[in-house]
Amino acid sequence: MEEQIFRETGIRNEADTKRKAETLVARDQDSKSKGCGGLTDLQKAIQRLTQRTVKFIRWLKNHLNTKRSWTQPQAHLAKIYATS
Repeated sequence: MEEQIFRETGIRNEADTKRKAETLVARDQDSKSKGCGGLTDLQKAIQRLTQRTVKFIRWLKNHLNTKRSWTQPQAHLAKIYATS
């Protein structure tokens, strides 16, 4: 659902995306320093699908059963991500 919201509206948690990229670089450098040759392309490409931010889960829980359109909740999600 998070990916669908991004495709439709462009709303994404940029701070979390940046942190994940930095972690990936650190893991790659750590692997290289241990003499393993770095992470494989597959390891770099796979992102844990089950790992969602608490902000997204709380937002989804609060807005999943609303009777209104998704426009207002998505605007709220954009505000949440902008302040992170």
